[in-house]
Amino acid sequence: MDIIISGLLFMILLCRFDITLGKQCVKHDNCICVFDDDSGMIDLSSIGRTDGTPYFLDIPSSTDDFQYSYNPCGSFDEVSCIGVAACQYSPYQFIGYDIGVPDKVSFNYDGLNVIAQYSSADGVRNSFVTLLCDPGATSPGLDVTGELETTKYYMTLTAAAACPVPSPFPSLSSSSGLSGGSVLLIIFFVLLAVYIAAGVAFNKFKRGANGKELVPNLGFWATLPGLIKDGTRFVLSKVCKGRVTYEPV
Repeated sequence: MDIIISGLLFMILLCRFDITLGKQCVKHDNCICVFDDDSGMIDLSSIGRTDGTPYFLDIPSSTDDFQYSYNPCGSFDEVSCIGVAACQYSPYQFIGYDIGVPDKVSFNYDGLNVIAQYSSADGVRNSFVTLLCDPGATSPGLDVTGELETTKYYMTLTAAAACPVPSPFPSLSSSSGLSGGSVLLIIFFVLLAVYIAAGVAFNKFKRGANGKELVPNLGFWATLPGLIKDGTRFVLSKVCKGRVTYEPV
């Protein structure tokens, strides 16, 4: 029974942190992703050019000899890069490589920032653009790390447009099925019901218990409020006073 209790308490902790574990930024279009917890959206449309030229042109890399061009949302052409969102350009060979097209973009939230991932038309190369929020940025900036791994390219876009803003779109969380926390809560209550039913049956038919003695692990549940109280006092004394005081025994 103690193992079951531990499992139930673990499920409660997992449910408590559901928002952090499950949050994602779901693609709405090539410019926008919407957070599935209704906390807003990221909209790059203000810095995505539509005239066939990149917003960022031939930015040098900090790790290789190539230059990189990038345009959120829309496509551009540069030498042999045709209809791309990101291009790797060699100023020595005068050749460009498709490292991402706008239609093949996905958005991922790593707990701190949204990362826009672009795949090339043939699916071989991938660019990862970290969207760094800076509400005070007067103009967006692009830092290019370059090709850290073969066919994988890394950049950081710093801009006010990378900051979450309120979303006018319908709630994604209400139409996307059960969240991770909902599933965990269902599992928790099912396990709780099984635990109580199995414990009562065991105490009644195997131990011949009656009344409150039918409650499984009665001693544990009777002492639990006191344990919680003592634990709370201990934590508060550490946080609020910077020291722990104990009552004399």
